[in-house]
Formats: sequence, structure tokens, C-alpha cells
Amino acid sequence: GLDGLRAVAVFLVIFYHLNLPFVPGGYGVMMFFVISGFLITWLLLKEFARTGGISLLGFYRRRTLRIFPAFYVFLACWIVVLLVANRPVPWAHATSAFFYFSNYYNAILGDPNNGFSHTWSLAIEEQFYLLWPSLFLLLIRRPASLPMALACLICAVWIYRFVLCYVLNVDQGYLYAAFDTRFDSLMAGCLLAVVLHQGRYSGLVA
Repeated sequence: GLDGLRAVAVFLVIFYHLNLPFVPGGYGVMMFFVISGFLITWLLLKEFARTGGISLLGFYRRRTLRIFPAFYVFLACWIVVLLVANRPVPWAHATSAFFYFSNYYNAILGDPNNGFSHTWSLAIEEQFYLLWPSLFLLLIRRPASLPMALACLICAVWIYRFVLCYVLNVDQGYLYAAFDTRFDSLMAGCLLAVVLHQGRYSGLVA
């Protein structure tokens, strides 16, 4: 079922970039974030229920092996393609992508619309992977209150984004690409995983 949702999200993004009318590409990206939040939290919940803890080292090792090799091969190949084609390499943008900060490069400096532009969403997910396991360990100490804590985080992002947009008049590019304005979608997936898991494994909230 999640593979099907991924396929929908992929096609929304692809069709949007093909300039097909009335295709909400942004919703495709949002679906990716929700799915990522759900899957990562579901795995953490299963590990916590099984072992009573979370191996942060194991988590980061799995994420690293899953993402880093393919991503850095892509990054190297694209730089080689630009060099061979005698085209300028946007080294600042490439460096931000290398360190998974291209979302803030786009948010602060504007999206230069090059081959590194799309790495912004991966940067958001990597920042989520970096922060969420430790926050999860802190919140899971009181599992019965975990859904409310996540709901409060989501509402806090909504309020924060409202203030940025309508009080501080922050550019829409920042609101779209920055982790601090987008992690409510990831938290929505986390909340869904917690609610479903607690319903299935009632002992977790006993």
C-alpha cells in the first residue's frame, strides 16, 4: 500500500515538472514527507517494543547505507557530466547538496534551478533522520502522551509558519524549502504511526 502511495507521489512530481496543467506537484512532495515520517517512526516503535530501547548507532548506520552510496554516486556523476560538457559547476550549490543543506541554500539564496535543485527534499529528510530518533527517545518515556506531544509540535509549526508568512513577510521560497517550516508533514506521518501502533500494541501505552 505504501509503495502505491509512493508511486502516486512520484507521478505527481514528474507530471508537475513536465508542466502538465492542474498537477499539484507540491502535494507529491508532501506525501513523501508523510510516508517517510510514518515509516521511520513505525520502525522505531517496533524496535522499542521489541527491545525496550533504540540503537541510534544502528539507525544511523542503516540510513547511511541506504542513502549515501546512491546519492553520492549521483552527485559525482552529475559534476562529471557538467565538466565534460564544459558547463559551469555551481560549486556552492553542489557543496550544500553534499552536506544535505541544499534546502537552506534554496530557501535563503533562491532556487537556481539546476541539477542540484531537487536535492532540497532529500536534505529535509536527512535533517529529520538526524533529529527525530533522539527526540523520539525523549518523548517515548511517556508513551501515553506521545500523540498529544506530536500534535502540539505540528500545531507549533503551523503557528510559526503563519507568523513568518503574515507577520514577518518571509519569502515563500523559504517557507517551501526550509526544514523548520516543513517538518509538520513529517510529524504528521509520525503521529499516524504512533496512533496505529498504540492501537495495535496496547501494551505500549499501559
